[in-house]
Amino acid sequence: MSSANVAVFGSYLLPSSVATGRDLAHLLMELERIDNEMTAAAVHHDTEGENQNENKEVFIPDLVHEFLEKNEFSLDNTNDRSEMITQLRLLKRKAPVVHMAFAAEADSSILGELVNWFRDSVHPQTILVVGYQPALVAGAYIRTPNHIYDLSLRSAFKQGREKLLGELEALRGDK
Repeated sequence: MSSANVAVFGSYLLPSSVATGRDLAHLLMELERIDNEMTAAAVHHDTEGENQNENKEVFIPDLVHEFLEKNEFSLDNTNDRSEMITQLRLLKRKAPVVHMAFAAEADSSILGELVNWFRDSVHPQTILVVGYQPALVAGAYIRTPNHIYDLSLRSAFKQGREKLLGELEALRGDK
């Protein structure tokens, strides 16, 4: 990535491992840490000379590797790193959010599949906010900025209550 054509947050692709707002915040925190370490190493290198201190290898987590590969970014240029961090901060504030509540805690592989579906079908930068609501019994409750979807078993029973009662009465022979 060169400074002349720096990507904006609207063009960033998020890996499926960045499914929630917490994951996005973690990615941003790691990129800031890496930037700080690389900047500090460059300053030490400039002030101490080449032979004084070997360049310390900066640890780059898989989450950051995935993001960099998916967007074809490099961490080599200080200005590019700063711009990437600035744009990720914007993305963190402006990414479309889908709130989901499940009857049981959601597995990370399931969240990955869900976020991939949302990114393919709704918006490529969708972020999930996941909650736990045991009262749902089974299913999910989904809230977007402009709609609510109740996909719980309780909701399905409410919608089919009359039909269910009619079937039960028919089985008992009341009709």
